Amino acid sequence: MLVIILIPRFIDWLRHKYQTEPVGTQQVTTQKLAQEKFLPFDNPETYEARIRPLLLGVANADANILGLLKGHLSGELYTWMKIANPDNINAFFIELKNMWLEHSPNLYKGSIPDQISQAPSITSQPALHQKK
Repeated sequence: MLVIILIPRFIDWLRHKYQTEPVGTQQVTTQKLAQEKFLPFDNPETYEARIRPLLLGVANADANILGLLKGHLSGELYTWMKIANPDNINAFFIELKNMWLEHSPNLYKGSIPDQISQAPSITSQPALHQKK
């Protein structure tokens, strides 16, 4: 008889615990992920190594987190990922690696090396004559 009474209480406690714990974890994860980006010196492996630890408590098919991950990308990668439209986080990382290998995106458009190559050439000016 005591077991029958304790089981519903345990189930109620377990539901409460599950609802409070993941919600707090999810909020922290979302905040941390919002501060991340796919950086110019990243490749899919370095990006995944940095981001995966933040996704430990997240469901694989979480649409909000998937949207944040897509938002980390810029330029061509963002466009290609939007077209690919992966349905879960694992598929996102697989697509990212495939895109990187297939397309070799130019993430450095407008960066310093690009600007240097477009910089006007410097011409020498005649020296100023000083008064004697």
